[in-house]
Amino acid sequence: VRDRSQYTAEHCVNVGLLAITFGRHLGYSEEDLNTIGIAGMLHDVGKALTPVEILHKDGALNAEEFMVMRQHTTDGRNILMAHPDVAHGSVDAAYAHHESLDGTGYPRKIKASGISDLTRIITVCDVYDAITSDRCYRNGQSSLRAMDVLNREAGLKFDTRLVEEFVRRI
Repeated sequence: VRDRSQYTAEHCVNVGLLAITFGRHLGYSEEDLNTIGIAGMLHDVGKALTPVEILHKDGALNAEEFMVMRQHTTDGRNILMAHPDVAHGSVDAAYAHHESLDGTGYPRKIKASGISDLTRIITVCDVYDAITSDRCYRNGQSSLRAMDVLNREAGLKFDTRLVEEFVRRI
C-alpha cells in the first residue's frame, strides 16, 4: 500500500493507532487490542490493487471510478484470506468497514446484526481519520467537524454507543 499511496499508508497506521486507543478506552484486553490494531492497519489493504489514478484523483470520482474504488473491500478480504495467519477479525474489518447499520453500505448492504463490534470500531476510527486528514482533493477538517458527522449518522450508519464513547475519548 505504501508504494501506491502515501496517504493510504498513513491512514492505515492512524486507524490502527486510533483503534488501539479507543479499544483501550473501551476496556479491551491486551490480546484484543493487538487484534484491533492489526485490523485497523489492514482495513484498506485492498487499495493496493486500486489503480493509482483513482486513488490520487484530484476531485470527485465518477460512477465508474467509484465502483472501482468500492472494490477495495472485496480485494482486501481476498488478500487477507490468502494468508492463513491473519485473524478473522481483520478479514471481516477489511471487507465490512464500509457497511452501515441501516443496510445502505457496501459491498453487501448488510444491516447491524451482520456487522461485528470489531468492524464497528474500525469504521468509526476510519471515518474520523478520513475526515480530519488532508487528502489530494481537500484539506482535512476539524476534529469537531468529524465528531459532528459521526453524531449525525449515529444509529443509522454508526453504532450509537461506540460514537458516544469515541467522542468521549477524543
